[in-house]
Amino acid sequence: MGIRETKHAFEDEVFFTLQQQRNNWARIAIGCVAIALFCLACLVVILPLNETKPFVIMVDKTTGEAEKIVQVRPASLDQQDAVLQAELVSYVVDRETYDASDNRTRIPDVMARSSENAAQTLAETWKSSATQYPPNVYGSDVRVRVVVKSISLAPSAKRGEARLARVRLTKYREEKGRQTAQRTFVATVGYEFAPKEDATLEMVWKNPLGFSVLSYRIDAETAE
Repeated sequence: MGIRETKHAFEDEVFFTLQQQRNNWARIAIGCVAIALFCLACLVVILPLNETKPFVIMVDKTTGEAEKIVQVRPASLDQQDAVLQAELVSYVVDRETYDASDNRTRIPDVMARSSENAAQTLAETWKSSATQYPPNVYGSDVRVRVVVKSISLAPSAKRGEARLARVRLTKYREEKGRQTAQRTFVATVGYEFAPKEDATLEMVWKNPLGFSVLSYRIDAETAE
């Protein structure tokens, strides 16, 4: 009996030991599968962040300097009246201001934001042979300062046509030793937003929304 009991005890010990080892290995296997699934999920989440996108580089042939070409897409301006009005104010003020100290840099910047009729009339005004060429009219001692009083926006009559805005402004003619003269005008501005799909960083910084004035007319305000 002693030998038989010992034999059964040995067999039971071996059996339970193997069963425990099997259970341990099963737990380890389940843990490894869980870790693998977790790592796979993390990889799926992180993968889009590491997506490789090609981009175009523009190289200056003179300096060898490389610059990335930025992709600019049209932006919705339905709720961006403040941005629109800021663009209109900037354009009108820059165009109507006269200051001998910065005309050479300001007017080309206005021209860059002009096209069609607006560009044509601006070029004619600043042509040295023009009868109303500003430097001949004002000289170097006069400064014309512009203050915008109000802006009214009018939707375009037809789809695809330039939108219109009427900008009411006052010009102040300032000259040392003389009293400042002022007069109110109304500028009618036809404009559009046409951002370029491929634009340099410098172009984006200067005009990110592609604001452009197509037509421009200014008239002295008449008293009613």
